[in-house]
Amino acid sequence: MLQKKRKLPSRQIEFFVADLADLLSAGIDLNQSLDSLALVAPKRYGWAKQMKDSISRGQAVEEVFERAGFPEVAVSFLRVGLVTGELDQAFQSLTLYFNHRRLRREKLGKMLSYPILLMFLSLVSMYMMAWQVIPHFLKFYHSLNLAIPRQVQVVMMLANVVVMSLPYTILLVGGLVVLFWWKRDRWLIRVEKRVVRHSWGAWLRILKAMQNFETLSALLGAGVDLLTAIEVMISTNTARMRCEWTTIFHAVGKGTTLSHALRLTPYFPELAASMLTIAEQTGDLEGGAKRLKNYYERSFDRTVERLFSFFEPASLFILGVMIGGVTLVLLLPMTDLVKQLS
Repeated sequence: MLQKKRKLPSRQIEFFVADLADLLSAGIDLNQSLDSLALVAPKRYGWAKQMKDSISRGQAVEEVFERAGFPEVAVSFLRVGLVTGELDQAFQSLTLYFNHRRLRREKLGKMLSYPILLMFLSLVSMYMMAWQVIPHFLKFYHSLNLAIPRQVQVVMMLANVVVMSLPYTILLVGGLVVLFWWKRDRWLIRVEKRVVRHSWGAWLRILKAMQNFETLSALLGAGVDLLTAIEVMISTNTARMRCEWTTIFHAVGKGTTLSHALRLTPYFPELAASMLTIAEQTGDLEGGAKRLKNYYERSFDRTVERLFSFFEPASLFILGVMIGGVTLVLLLPMTDLVKQLS
């Protein structure tokens, strides 16, 4: 029996949901599906056997999945499938939801990979110059008993600082990462409050709106009622967004429409409330949330593409200026020396 809640990797949950949806669609019941997955892939899905045993003992299916480490979104899809008797359809919809989020993460990761690699190579190049190239120039000047020019002295002093401070820099960055992960909810709230005050804070609002309306449209499409869907949004969001969705939940609970409740929070754009007003008038709230998700997804993609189209040439320019500047500072005194010797 599952005694405490696990922490499963998101990729493992995605694969498990997809495999379980295939088995349920083939007409196999839930217990047999869990047992089959545990037998076919014991290393990956060994815990599915414990889930099957817990369900066989009479434990609630939702509680079993929640203790196994499934997110609240997945548990909500499961509840709808149990109520409607279409568990296979619920898991197929959940599979599509997970796939879409994974594809978007992979797309963003591919866009980030080149700038991150470029920055890493720039730092490695600068460190190698400070560690290997610049000291050779110093030895050369000493071998000829020449006075070292002032600009070369400055470059060598900076190179020594870079080489000697590398271990401390690694420890400092690692400590900041650990501290940020420990206090991430509190810091994210402060960062978001500061970000939204600036013009580029609109990018963050677009990203949050896209993520939230994607989850909301998936829950409404699966048959989850609005208040339950908002409760899921509260439990699966960041600390700042939990406050916003809590305000929306209380307003909707008192009979306010979702579009009016969105206007009570300063975080969501006015466009979202306007589009949901039309969706509520036509009785297609799910479609309205889905159209909002598609709109903000296109807006976010265009924003990211514009950002990286500027970032890549800017990174190359900065790298060229740094390496080219150091090279000129080192080589120009050499040309004067050659002229004197000739």
